[in-house]
Amino acid sequence: MLPPHAPNSLHAALPRSGYLRLLTELKPVVLIFGEVLYEPGETIRHVFFPGTSLLSLLTLADRHLALEVGLIGRDGKVGVSASGGARPVDFA
Repeated sequence: MLPPHAPNSLHAALPRSGYLRLLTELKPVVLIFGEVLYEPGETIRHVFFPGTSLLSLLTLADRHLALEVGLIGRDGKVGVSASGGARPVDFA
């Protein structure tokens, strides 16, 4: 069983030994409301595992209005593509 403070469900699903190895690489960050984590075309350098926050996935509508197309909470992650590799983000 994992420590009760594993804030993200993905972490909580790991075997204890795997979680403890991963824990050495994790660092908590404070995000500011409205902060942009990734811009289209940028190389992904960090993965975020929300614990007590929600992250919005936005796209541009009419080239200037932000439209929320996804919401990531404590059961997900942001920053790694479905293929598992870090590559430029392209939301268009």
